[in-house]
Amino acid sequence: LGNLSTEIRSAWCAASFTMPRGTHDMRSTGRGFPDPAMGRTWSKATVTSRASSKSSRMRTKDFPSLPKIGLQAPSFEQLLATAQQRAAQRRAAQRAEREQMKGDELMELPFLDISLANRHTIKGHRHFLEVLEHVNGKAEERSAEARRKAAEEQKRIQEIERLTRLTLLATSALAEKKEEELATISKAAMKFKLSVKEKDKLLSEEQKRKQEDEAIKAAEIEREKDPEEVAEMLKPPDFGAIISRFNSDVFSQLELERIKEQFKVYQTPGQNEVHKDRLNELLLSLGYVTIEEETLAKIAAEISSYSALDLGEVTHFLQRYAQFETETIRKSFHDFDADASGELSTSEVQAVLEAMGCSPFKGTLQRLIDAVDANGSGTLDFNEFLSLLLVYRQTDGFSHKEIRQMHRSFCRFAMADANNVKKVPHYRLSNALIFEFGAQAADLARQLAKQDQRIMRRGKSLWMMASSTVAKNEGPAGLTFRQFVTWSRRMKEAEINEYVRQFKRFDQSQDGVLDRSEVKQVLKEMGYMPLRSNIQDLFRSVDADGDGTVNLEEYLDLMEYFKRWDGFTREEAAELLTIFKRHASTDGEISTMQIMDILRASGRTNSLRKTQQLVAKVDVDETHSLDFKEFLRLMRLLREEELGQARQGFLLTLKETLAEEDFAKVDPDDESLFIQRDRLKLALRLLELDAGDAGYAELQRLADRYSKEDRLDFDSFVNLVDELHHSRQAEKKKQASFRDSEVQDIRRQFARIDHDGSGEIDRDEIPRLLKPMGIELKNKDDQRRLMALIADARKWAAESGVDPDDCGKQGTATLRFPVFLFMCRLIQRENEAKALAEEEEEAKVLGFTEAQVKKLHSKFCFWVARMQEESQIADDGKDFNLTLTVEGF
Repeated sequence: LGNLSTEIRSAWCAASFTMPRGTHDMRSTGRGFPDPAMGRTWSKATVTSRASSKSSRMRTKDFPSLPKIGLQAPSFEQLLATAQQRAAQRRAAQRAEREQMKGDELMELPFLDISLANRHTIKGHRHFLEVLEHVNGKAEERSAEARRKAAEEQKRIQEIERLTRLTLLATSALAEKKEEELATISKAAMKFKLSVKEKDKLLSEEQKRKQEDEAIKAAEIEREKDPEEVAEMLKPPDFGAIISRFNSDVFSQLELERIKEQFKVYQTPGQNEVHKDRLNELLLSLGYVTIEEETLAKIAAEISSYSALDLGEVTHFLQRYAQFETETIRKSFHDFDADASGELSTSEVQAVLEAMGCSPFKGTLQRLIDAVDANGSGTLDFNEFLSLLLVYRQTDGFSHKEIRQMHRSFCRFAMADANNVKKVPHYRLSNALIFEFGAQAADLARQLAKQDQRIMRRGKSLWMMASSTVAKNEGPAGLTFRQFVTWSRRMKEAEINEYVRQFKRFDQSQDGVLDRSEVKQVLKEMGYMPLRSNIQDLFRSVDADGDGTVNLEEYLDLMEYFKRWDGFTREEAAELLTIFKRHASTDGEISTMQIMDILRASGRTNSLRKTQQLVAKVDVDETHSLDFKEFLRLMRLLREEELGQARQGFLLTLKETLAEEDFAKVDPDDESLFIQRDRLKLALRLLELDAGDAGYAELQRLADRYSKEDRLDFDSFVNLVDELHHSRQAEKKKQASFRDSEVQDIRRQFARIDHDGSGEIDRDEIPRLLKPMGIELKNKDDQRRLMALIADARKWAAESGVDPDDCGKQGTATLRFPVFLFMCRLIQRENEAKALAEEEEEAKVLGFTEAQVKKLHSKFCFWVARMQEESQIADDGKDFNLTLTVEGF
């Protein structure tokens, strides 16, 4: 019936060619009959035909010289007969075609004669069976070919599923594990990892798969908690779409849909075009592995001379760039596949990445290799290598923990634009990088932010991030989080290049390794004063073979470890972290007042003014509070100050020991310098640590421990001083961290009220004692406040180790001097907090926001500290009002 209706339509269309101009052409109704609108079309055609005939008659009347044309449309019966005839002809043609195909198959067997294939004779039956066998064989061949293609397709799907799973595993491998948070690049950690690998060998395939599923699920759950822009970056790439792009010259329908979707994201508002400056971001969002600036610009210029591309031009651009990327990556892979086995050893993967312009991070790369090399063969085929490359490129080589930390840093410096999109302004980029990478990298960050040619990696590189055009194109809008991560990657590359330069410069023997003394010289050049304990801790962490030297790879790990703890040993950093967590608020930061409490609790007698200046030096984000990295930097500055004072006391003692001409020849950096044991009292007096005869026994005990042949080198001298500080710290805590001179002033004030010399002040004498301090007892609220203040002072004194008899009983109004000392410290702290609050309140009255007040205060304190350092003004610890000179302003 379908063929018949087609023939009817064809006959009608053929007839329409003979009709006058203006008669409706039935071909315009489309293919297939009956059409839902066929009735309406037929009526319309009839009306049109009649109108055309009328029009024809009118034209004939107007022009009598023209001959009359009279044609009659064929009837339905004629159309039906024509259709039946054409259908029969088509069936005959199809039968002839089938017979021809069958004849072609039989012609392949020339010994067969079809005419002899007669089942009614023995010979004809034999021929018939041979013909039948041949035809069945051909059908079997076609069936086998179909099965082979189906098997290939199934194999391809399974390979994509396998690689997709490996991609998920590689992504989950970048998620930080609890064990890895505490582990370092130490020999103990390496042994731990080896034991884990041995344990994995004992697991069954089902158990391994269960562990892998749990790891993938855990990474997915973590991503659900992340902000949208972080979750988007940590989302595993679509390996199936990308591998199909690598193995096909044309885009699939799914890929075209993805292109349309991302085109809408990056198109210019109000225009159906994407600016060429955003093509790099478009490539990143579509999972392209390499971003080659020169090739990108060249292809875009060849496609269009305009500054923007429409959807068709973008698709054409992506097709050409995909071809370039495929050829480049395959070439890089095959160049290192020396035996043409189609696989690379895991040790060669790093070389391939470096050849592509990427300096891979060893720890991250090893985790990815372990995840992708699921069978433990030690080799990766091209698809596995591509899977590793995709995941590595997705986060620019950073782990998930590092990406989340970068987002926290990003949010500190980002500002919302007109579209409420957070971006880091360009003028804050250097501070953001310093905050992320530490004060050690301050110079590199500033140079990188200024596009310094000596630091940035220029030239033809496959791994060059698409951020070189950001500064000149984005304008004041700033950098998105994706772009900030790109800059962080470039900062990491610049840092690695700087470490390599240092290594080569200090490798004086040119043997490719650095010994302990050479590493110490590197750290001194960086502004640190490393001790033997620091160097031993570093080598214990990274020197896997224990030969006392580090090669370039170990040196990079060493510098990463050193930067992580800012020069402290792991034990010292763990102790500082405990102190920080004890005082930190819920947002993970500590205020200036809390920092001052920490310093006073450690025996340091810093005033509020001094503390503000210290905080301003390390408060990179200008929030007037410190996170742990900033706090660690603050403690590093204090430690370097202490070491500088110890160095000065050591050299002055040495100067007093040697003749003037001999001391002039002394090299201050000479590690063989020493002072005599009998000169220790002089050195301690210079450091204001001499306890007189009372501390003589303790000094002798420490001298016996740290001296060697009655001599002390600088490291031994510092260890002795540190232990003295530690032992005196308990005494400092008992006097509320006041200086000795301040304690004497307070004692004289106490003695003026304690007329009977009993060492106690009763309730009636307390008002006279507190009046000079600005505290008056006018009502019951003042009395209750006083009793709460005394209770807090007693509690603090007891916790600081003051004798219980001196602390007195809780709830009583009598005061002994130790409790009064702690009460004075509490009152001083209240006054200091009140002064800070008044400053901030005055600034708010002038119309500044809270964030602006904090930034202004941080800037102000920084410049006060700078002016005072230049003028050598000493901190007397009494004044907590900061003053900036007009010149400084």
